[in-house]
Amino acid sequence: MKPILVHVHVFYAELWDELAKCVQNIKPFPFVLYVTMVKADDELKAKILASFPDAHIEMVENRGFDVAPFLHVINNLDLDEFSYIVKLHTKRDIPFIKGVFKGLVGDIWRKKLLYFVSSEDIFKRYIQEFDRNSKVGMQAQYELIVRRDFYDEWSCKQAQKFILAHHLPVVKYRFVAGTMFVARAHLFKEIQKLGIKSADFPEVIGRSKQPQLAHIFERLFGYFVYAQGFVLKDGLVSWKIQRNHLNWFELSYLLRPVVRAFYQKKITKSGKLCIKICKIPLPVNWIKHKN
Repeated sequence: MKPILVHVHVFYAELWDELAKCVQNIKPFPFVLYVTMVKADDELKAKILASFPDAHIEMVENRGFDVAPFLHVINNLDLDEFSYIVKLHTKRDIPFIKGVFKGLVGDIWRKKLLYFVSSEDIFKRYIQEFDRNSKVGMQAQYELIVRRDFYDEWSCKQAQKFILAHHLPVVKYRFVAGTMFVARAHLFKEIQKLGIKSADFPEVIGRSKQPQLAHIFERLFGYFVYAQGFVLKDGLVSWKIQRNHLNWFELSYLLRPVVRAFYQKKITKSGKLCIKICKIPLPVNWIKHKN
């Protein structure tokens, strides 16, 4: 078996320790670790090298969230030298629903994304699935494998436009919501051919959630699996469950408007706190008193 290419993009340094444990779970297999960061951090660099002395650490521009750094890494490598690619990043606890309901998302999303590397045994079983099923091209936790794009119509349409503009075949596909996965390395050679560079992505400013090229590629990573005749699945869960189960990610989006109908908390443009219960604003004085 050739080495596994492991890419970890570290934006939130405080989450490195969690990801380091996940990378350690890959150790029964040979791997090459690439870590990208958007700002100098000598303390973090020392921690990375203490655990992984052979790690390649590189500073990159803060563009394209975790996607542009990943493309930067693979575009400069010969993917024929690797069997698989593991893509990880420091996804912060940013809930879709703020306030008392943030537990519906919180760090649950990240932990589900990291499930496939949560232990040596689990990761080994995912690798064994590649050996058992030659049609499996990418794997991730099944509850994050999205079958519909109803929650982000813009990205769905833009991904389709990208496919047509590059004269790529039109196929039905699924993708991993959150872009953490293990996949066959050779499948990304088609992405290399696109010649997409970091400069093609806009700079990330603040905590913007506006859809952009990175969100298009989130979908294209799954698209290129299907376009080459492979499938994206969770090798640890039966296909029947994966096909018929409304996954956690889709369910959270379906529940979002229901929750928001009962509770909303936001800061207005004038900088004031606004809390609504059943769409009825609470008096500001009452809120201050309770706080």
